Order: sequence, then C-alpha cells, then structure tokens
Amino acid sequence: MLRNCWDARHAALYAVDAIRTQTALVREAVSEPATRRRMHEVDADRAVYLRQAYGTDWRDPLQYTLPFNTGVLRVCPHRRGHPDRRGPAS
Repeated sequence: MLRNCWDARHAALYAVDAIRTQTALVREAVSEPATRRRMHEVDADRAVYLRQAYGTDWRDPLQYTLPFNTGVLRVCPHRRGHPDRRGPAS
C-alpha cells in the first residue's frame, strides 16, 4: 500500500508455528489440531487477500523494515494491565 513512500515503515509480526500454537492454546479452549488448522486457514486467507488486493506475497521478508519475532519478544510486566503485574495499578 505504501510501498513507494520513502518514509513509511512496514512492520511484520511473526513467530514459529510451535509458539503460535501454544499461545493460541492458552487463549482459546480448543484442541491442538483445531488450533493448528485454524492458524493455517487464517494464514492462507491473509495470503490470498494481500495477493489479490496488492499483488504482494505477505511472507516476503524484503517488504518489511521492522520485523519482530514475537516468539522471543516479551511484554514488560510493569505495564498496566499485564497479567504478570504485581500489586495495584499505578
């Protein structure tokens, strides 16, 4: 969409399937096979949409200036509302 804008930043959030599956299992009350199936369906739907709407492959790493591997990133537990936060909200 903003491919030709020199000052645009394109972020990609990704993680390996094993981490994505474990994260989804914690959030959803479904089986692991159902989780994996749904994950692959959503990925396929996104790929089709971006290919049809923008003529691009969403998995091409050269499209992104800010890749984030969410499998290794952690949210700071001191942030308000984080489930690991201890004590009253500030």
